[in-house]
Amino acid sequence: MSSVCFDLNTGLPVPLTHFFTSPENEVAGLVVGLIFEQACREDNEYGPMLFDHSEAALYAAFNPENYYLTDEGFVFYYQPYEIAPYAAGLPAFLIPFADFTDVLRNLE
Repeated sequence: MSSVCFDLNTGLPVPLTHFFTSPENEVAGLVVGLIFEQACREDNEYGPMLFDHSEAALYAAFNPENYYLTDEGFVFYYQPYEIAPYAAGLPAFLIPFADFTDVLRNLE
């Protein structure tokens, strides 16, 4: 799967870093930390299927281009078989905008 977010004014693709005030490596660390927290919750469908239940494994497979926006927040996803078996489908994690309040750029 692939996704691209576009700037509605310019028509140009928008990289993930455009939304944040922090450098890319800090953003990746923050995002993966939030994904890991979500994956470890008992009600998360992907948690039990992860190949390696470590934040390091999620970070190693993290691709900052694998995201899209919803009204609620960012959805970050991994390709099939990157972090879980094919039976898991496309592991996706919705991280609410509220979880990024300290590092989100004001784009209004």
